[in-house]
Amino acid sequence: MGEAADRSEVSLAAIRETLDLVHAQMGSMDARMGLLDTAYQQVASQLDLHSCVVSDHTRVMDAIERRQEVMAQHMAATAEAVARLCSSKAPSVQAMEEIPGATTVAGTGIVHQIPASGRRGAPPGGGLAPGSTSTTRPPDPGRGHELVHGGEGLGGGDGGRGGDNMGGGRLTAIKVMFPRFNGEHPRIWRDQCLDYFRVCNVHPTMWLTAATILEGNAAHWFQAYKLKHEVVGWPDFITAVEAKFGVADHRNFMNELLSLKQTSTVDEYCSKFQELVFKISGHNPHYDDTFFVSQFIKGLKYEIRAPVASQIPETLDRAMLLAHVQQDVQAQKPWAGRQLAGHRAEPAPL
Repeated sequence: MGEAADRSEVSLAAIRETLDLVHAQMGSMDARMGLLDTAYQQVASQLDLHSCVVSDHTRVMDAIERRQEVMAQHMAATAEAVARLCSSKAPSVQAMEEIPGATTVAGTGIVHQIPASGRRGAPPGGGLAPGSTSTTRPPDPGRGHELVHGGEGLGGGDGGRGGDNMGGGRLTAIKVMFPRFNGEHPRIWRDQCLDYFRVCNVHPTMWLTAATILEGNAAHWFQAYKLKHEVVGWPDFITAVEAKFGVADHRNFMNELLSLKQTSTVDEYCSKFQELVFKISGHNPHYDDTFFVSQFIKGLKYEIRAPVASQIPETLDRAMLLAHVQQDVQAQKPWAGRQLAGHRAEPAPL
């Protein structure tokens, strides 16, 4: 019995050691499982990051493909225009200048031939009369494009070499420079661009390429804008330009008009007032003369304001004429030197 008990104790001790070893191995396995779980999470994070990179790359590639399609359209339009020019055997700029019956419109590097009116009749649409010639001045960077005509006069005469051409008609060389934009007056610039596209017969797919020749602050803005937005055509571009530049012009012009006062001569006051009227009407053409007349009279000097208001002018031109007349009347008075030296003090309200 004693030996059996000893063997049982030895077996129990061996079992305990085995269990301890098993527990130790299970703890080691738990630690390894924790490491595997951490590694799995790291791999999953890297896969998510890789998926984001692939998604961004896909979007970039899609944008590049769209731009390539737009460029392909532009190139096709250009090739079509060149093919038309080659098929019609259009003369060069130098040849057009040497042929008295030719008209050139320069600005896009393309020469267009435009028939002028006949010699015996008045040119339609206010064109040059027969016998006149045309010259081109260097463009003023602030003015965009300029059309300059010259010659022996609008009334007649051969006015140059070469005689008549195209049934007695005489054609004129006109060079049109593309209007530049520096961030000021975007609506005026937009209208100038549309006029240029129409005069030079620019294909709509080329409008954006031509219009993105910007200057100053506008050029810096567009450089940054292209990095954040995709501009695929003229409508998107001109909408972004008008949203960025000139958005507060209407309000600023109106505030300036409402606070404008005559501080010097009537001529200077009228010039500034009319400039603001033109700018405001460009944003909202529905203001009537009653508003502008009342505001014009309100800004006049006291000694001129009352006589002008008493005449109840109905138009702005009439009010300006009366202001000039009243200034001349005031200048003839003996005390005019003291009175017109500055703005007369306003009467104190009752």
